[in-house]
Amino acid sequence: MIILGVDPSTSNVGVGVIRLNNNEIELVAMHSLNPRSKDIFERYKSIYGDISNLAEVYKPDYAGIEDQWSGINKQTLIKLSFVTGLTWAGVHTHSDAKIDIIYPTTWRRLALGSGKAKKEDVIEFVTDKFGLKTDKKTLSDPYEAVGIAIAVARRIADKEELTFCPVESPTGRISRDGTNTTRAFSKIE
Repeated sequence: MIILGVDPSTSNVGVGVIRLNNNEIELVAMHSLNPRSKDIFERYKSIYGDISNLAEVYKPDYAGIEDQWSGINKQTLIKLSFVTGLTWAGVHTHSDAKIDIIYPTTWRRLALGSGKAKKEDVIEFVTDKFGLKTDKKTLSDPYEAVGIAIAVARRIADKEELTFCPVESPTGRISRDGTNTTRAFSKIE
């Protein structure tokens, strides 16, 4: 089973891909997507295209996307929410993945054991788990994306309910797997 993790950003989108086999986790790939345009709408377009391509390449069964929290600047929250939506749309339209939107404290708790883990803790955890090398210039985004994917894997292994994002339907909200849901876009915390 392939799980894609995404740490949304307007400048460096982290992407981590893992494979789950009999509860064993294998690192498949890590990417840092760096849209270079100064125009935010061009960056959105680039992020959507890159995420769509990665969804087609890796064909994930599940995807985890970090949710945004409201403690940040309002304009930043709006931009990050657009990136989260574009990420969801790219994965949703280019794969059959079930998509989980997951709070930062939740995925950190599931992956590292503490919802208060810092970026440095995530980097150390991922490098230790997979025997990777880092330096002081290492960006945290792809490491956090791997952590998000691991959290989704742990939810699957523990048979926790995932918060799949449904698509809109004239008859109500319908999830990707075709089941009716009234818990649209709700979160597990």
